[in-house]
Amino acid sequence: MTGRKFTYMSDDGNKLSKIDRMLVSDNFMSKWPNAGLKPYPRVYSDHCPLMLCTESENFGPIPFRFFNRWLEDRRLVEIVTLVMGESLDKPTADLDLSERLRRMKIKIKEWRQVERETEEKVYSEALEMVNILELIAEDRNLSEEEKELRMLNKKVLNKWGDDKVKDLVQKSNAKWIKFGDDNTAYYHGLLKCYNAANRIKGLYIDGEWSKDPVLVKGEIFKFFKDKFKEPLGSRPKIDPNSTIHR
Repeated sequence: MTGRKFTYMSDDGNKLSKIDRMLVSDNFMSKWPNAGLKPYPRVYSDHCPLMLCTESENFGPIPFRFFNRWLEDRRLVEIVTLVMGESLDKPTADLDLSERLRRMKIKIKEWRQVERETEEKVYSEALEMVNILELIAEDRNLSEEEKELRMLNKKVLNKWGDDKVKDLVQKSNAKWIKFGDDNTAYYHGLLKCYNAANRIKGLYIDGEWSKDPVLVKGEIFKFFKDKFKEPLGSRPKIDPNSTIHR
C-alpha cells in the first residue's frame, strides 16, 4: 500500500490501524508482479477504500546479479582468468582491481546473454521433440531409437529445470532441503511475495508523495551517498609489491 500509513481511524482520531490485505491468486501475481494497493480518502466509512492497481513504473534496467550456479561452468573460469591476466595501466592497486571487476562484470553479462539464448533454444527444441514422440506413442509403440531419443531430450528438460530451481532457491533466500520438494511452485510463490513486499512504489520527497522513477532513484542515491561518503581525508594505500611476513 502506498500513500497512507493507516486505513482505519476512529471518530475521535485516537485509534489507528492498517488493514491492507487483498486476496489474489498465483496466476494474478505472475501476470502483474508489481501490483499494489492504493488507498482513497474516507468519506462515509471509518475505513479507507482500497483499489488494487496493476500499474507499473519503469525504474530502468534490472541490476546485475551473480548466480552461484555459474561457478560450475568452466567458461566463467576462463573469463576470470582472461580479465585478471590483462595488463592495465592504473596508478594504484585499488583502481586496478576496480577496473578489473568492472570489465569482468561486462564480460560475464555478455556471456550470460548468449548462454541464455542458447539454453532457451535447446529447451524449446527438446520440449518439442518430447511432445512429438509422446503423440506418436499414443498411436503406436516407439522404436528403441525413438525411446532413447525421448530419454535424451527428457534429460535436457530435467537439467534445465534443475538449473532454474537453483536460481529460484538463491532468489528466495530459502533452504531447499528444509522446505523444498520436486515442485518449484513454492519458490515461485515465495519469490513473488518477496518482490512485492520489497518493491519501492514511491517516496515522500520534501513532504510530497512522489512516484516519479527519476525523483525516487535520485532520492535513494542521495540517501546512500550520504551514508557511504568518505569519513576520512586520507586512507592507507595498497602496495601491490609488498610482501606479508609471518
